[in-house]
Amino acid sequence: MLNPELVGPPLRITRHPATDRFPDVWQPALGLGRHAGEAPLTVRLEAPAAGEWNWDLGAGNARTGPTATRTWEAPGRYRVSARLGEREVRGLVVVRP
Repeated sequence: MLNPELVGPPLRITRHPATDRFPDVWQPALGLGRHAGEAPLTVRLEAPAAGEWNWDLGAGNARTGPTATRTWEAPGRYRVSARLGEREVRGLVVVRP
C-alpha cells in the first residue's frame, strides 16, 4: 500500500518492516529471493508451499510444479514469479557477464 503522504523520491529504501513513513520506504523481501551470479547461471527455485505452482521464468519459459530450474545464458536482470490460485510470489535473478 502506498503512503498518501509520499511526494517526491524517497531518501532511503529499507528492508525493515517497521519503517512505513516518508522519507523512508520499506521494500519487502521477495518471496522467491534474489539470486545472482555469472553467466551461465542455473537457479533452482522452490515454491513457498506445496501445490502445483505455475512458474513464469521470463522470455516464455514456463513450468508447473513445486520447483522450477532454469539456466540463464545472457547477462541481465530477470524477474521470476510463481502463482497458485490467487497467490503470487516473485523473485529476481541477476546474471553478470
